[in-house]
Amino acid sequence: MYSPRKSGLSDLIREELKSVVDEVLQECLRFRILVIGKSGVGKSSLINAAFDVDLAHVSHDRAGVSSIHQEITSPKNKRFILHDSQGFAPGETENYNTVKNFILQRANMPDLSDRLHAIWLCLETPTTNNALLERGDLEFLNLPLGKVPVVVAFTKLDILVRRFEDKLYDEDTYDEATFDTLVWSHVEPELNRTCLIPLQRATCHLSAPLSSVMVSTQMPSGPAGDTLKKLMEVTTEHIHSSVYIIWALAQRVDVDMKIEASIRIGKHKYWRGLASGLFFNGKTLKSCLDVIHRDIIAIWNFCDDEEYLQSDEFKAMIVELVSDLAEPTKPQERSGTFESTASVNTAMSKRSISSVVVPLAQMPVTASVKFARWVYDLYCNAPHVIRCLMGYIVDLIIVMQSLFWMMKDRGEEKRRDEKWGKEEREGGFGYGLSVGRKLINEAVAIYRKSGDLVRVHESITKFATNTTAFRIGHKDDVLDEIERIIRKNRFLPPASV
Repeated sequence: MYSPRKSGLSDLIREELKSVVDEVLQECLRFRILVIGKSGVGKSSLINAAFDVDLAHVSHDRAGVSSIHQEITSPKNKRFILHDSQGFAPGETENYNTVKNFILQRANMPDLSDRLHAIWLCLETPTTNNALLERGDLEFLNLPLGKVPVVVAFTKLDILVRRFEDKLYDEDTYDEATFDTLVWSHVEPELNRTCLIPLQRATCHLSAPLSSVMVSTQMPSGPAGDTLKKLMEVTTEHIHSSVYIIWALAQRVDVDMKIEASIRIGKHKYWRGLASGLFFNGKTLKSCLDVIHRDIIAIWNFCDDEEYLQSDEFKAMIVELVSDLAEPTKPQERSGTFESTASVNTAMSKRSISSVVVPLAQMPVTASVKFARWVYDLYCNAPHVIRCLMGYIVDLIIVMQSLFWMMKDRGEEKRRDEKWGKEEREGGFGYGLSVGRKLINEAVAIYRKSGDLVRVHESITKFATNTTAFRIGHKDDVLDEIERIIRKNRFLPPASV
């Protein structure tokens, strides 16, 4: 019989189980960025490093309407759209007018997805006494761009650094750390003289100071810090809040931004309802966890052609990590209908669950059924639900951090070992490397062996023993504790992976 009350509850549950990332993507599928810079300034390397793609080039033979309006995308990262424009040559006006009209047109578009979300103006770090800014650059910086943020990226910082390294090098005088400090003591005033002061003079009349970043894809870290990450951070400071999540998805440099976006997504809806989730039936609870898993994976935006990270096999691997938090009852005391996590693990391996993570390739085809039974088991043992769900969320996010650093390490290895044309590949993350079973298995194993897993689960267990945390008026305590544990247990890459 139809029940309006039950129907209303079902509608409410369906609404609560909507993916937050899907809602974001419905409004804006990709982060739209314009990169301006002369040929050879390093735009391709910068884009490849920032978004972990492999664009052969982003410059065109000639400036014009067709080039800047072209939407450059990559199947290796579907969360950004690039518009490219050459820089402004002396005495040239056609490209300047094209760029101006394009920006103003995009700024006034009604749909968020069609608007321009950020502009990077790429200027090569001067190593001679040549002028930093052309007339076209100055006119561009004075355009009324409205709410479109502009960040000036001074590229090829490494060339200036190496110039001073060659000039100051004395093997018998300095150790490496002292030498780096000495080099930077010469580089920094040179950057102020040739880059920052001229830019400040040219834009001092603007209502807000223009932001700039010194960046190098050949030397991403050093005395100047992580220059690529700094570019991501400065861009984040200036973009509109409505595109923060899609920007966090698109960029593949800043692991802290991925973590922050994961927390924002969870706080927006799911984690706040975990305590009330105790009263969901088994099917609804599993659906809730499925959506949480899908959204966390989406935030990290790995190139995952085979969708391993969304598979039931990978979910079963996270269940393996969390199993010690379940404290299942003895097998003879349990119903014969549902298998406990321990019995599921025993069926997969004769070794104890605390000593092995079942490799992804060895997961049985019935992983989906076993995952559903694990979730239902938690529901049947309501006092343990919160502890296990907290563990699932925190462990998944930390494994994503582990995988991030694994991908970064493999990308650097590939760039060292391969030659592309006449030049070695530059820059960032993995350059479109796809996630594979081996990397996933290694990322999970690294987390397990790091000692972080034990500390995280100890924190969760200690919190869960405080029964007052689950009083009706204290449901947000669960949310706050998840956030605290994630922030406290940032996964750092080992010295060698």
